[in-house]
Amino acid sequence: MSALTQWVTAARAVDLALLFMLAEAALLLAYRWRTERGPSVGEVLSMLLPGICLLVALRAAVQHMGAVAVTDAGTVTIMALLAAALLAHLNDLQRRWGYG
Repeated sequence: MSALTQWVTAARAVDLALLFMLAEAALLLAYRWRTERGPSVGEVLSMLLPGICLLVALRAAVQHMGAVAVTDAGTVTIMALLAAALLAHLNDLQRRWGYG
């Protein structure tokens, strides 16, 4: 197994992406706190929550290449996370543009 495969199998890639999203949220909120401009806490959550749910679903899923499990999450957990991502995305659309 290559080093890249081991890295992805261990879910480190997803963990790193989640860490970057957390840093992004912190920077956006720090900017708002300092300048009183930029997205609110609710807007930041609305922007990032769909991606976070998708990343957590990915982390819970089974890699199709070689069928190496990232975690032992079941189908119901994965589907619930994907549904949460959709709901979060629809909420974001509604908040931004009044759709829905």
